[in-house]
Amino acid sequence: MPLRRESDDVVLESDADEQLLIYIPFRETVKISSISIKSPSDGSGPATVKVFKNVPAGAMDFDDAENSTPTQELEWSEEELEGAAVNVKLVSFQDTSSLTLFVENNVGDVDETVIQRLIINGQKVQGTNMNDLKAC
Repeated sequence: MPLRRESDDVVLESDADEQLLIYIPFRETVKISSISIKSPSDGSGPATVKVFKNVPAGAMDFDDAENSTPTQELEWSEEELEGAAVNVKLVSFQDTSSLTLFVENNVGDVDETVIQRLIINGQKVQGTNMNDLKAC
């Protein structure tokens, strides 16, 4: 999955076919509300994306992603690939420490999938700060 530079931007591009497998760890536990993707309007943007929550790094390969049940499957249209947010099921993504995104295909059924921008929208989960507790 090579990264390539387009002018001042770096893009993520599949190398063998239209599929991509992207692992995104978070520093803190987060609640995810939506995902935004921006891609070129040449049909190379993702269409079907399987989203897996809290899969350990390196624990999923392309075969696993194709044959496993995702936390949620999302669909993008050509118009939504201009950066529109696609909502996830809030109840499914309340305590997220990592996401694995499996791009199954693209909107134009072309050989390569290209992502110019990927935005995960949400907020961190507030935990208890033990330093704030006072002895009774």
